[in-house]
Amino acid sequence: KETFLCLFCNRCSITEDTQMLCTPAQCSITEDTQLLCTPAQCSITEDTQMLCTPAQCSITEDTQLLCTPAQCSITEDTQLLCTPAQCSITEDTQLLCTPAQCSITEDTQMLCTPAQCSITEDTQLLCTPHSAA
Repeated sequence: KETFLCLFCNRCSITEDTQMLCTPAQCSITEDTQLLCTPAQCSITEDTQMLCTPAQCSITEDTQLLCTPAQCSITEDTQLLCTPAQCSITEDTQLLCTPAQCSITEDTQMLCTPAQCSITEDTQLLCTPHSAA
């Protein structure tokens, strides 16, 4: 019943082909096994730097949270497709994650819709975003 922290600085850069490369997420596991990753609100700076938090994570046997970098792509209509960031673990090891699909507003706020995730037997985290047409 401890709180485990994996702390990383989350910075993303948008390449010339509008790929977004992100570093690992900042997450903590609370005493009630809540999985808390920092909010998936992103702002785009004037030099097209993005501050954000999506990542894919796996939980080790000692309940450490390992997060790998996320890859995001920005479509022509400023839709942002990326992996989930904020998740909660239910009693049946289902994971409810938000967000998965995001849109960038005019004031560079990022609005995201939920995704659903499940933990496999080898503690892999599989997330299924709610796709939009």
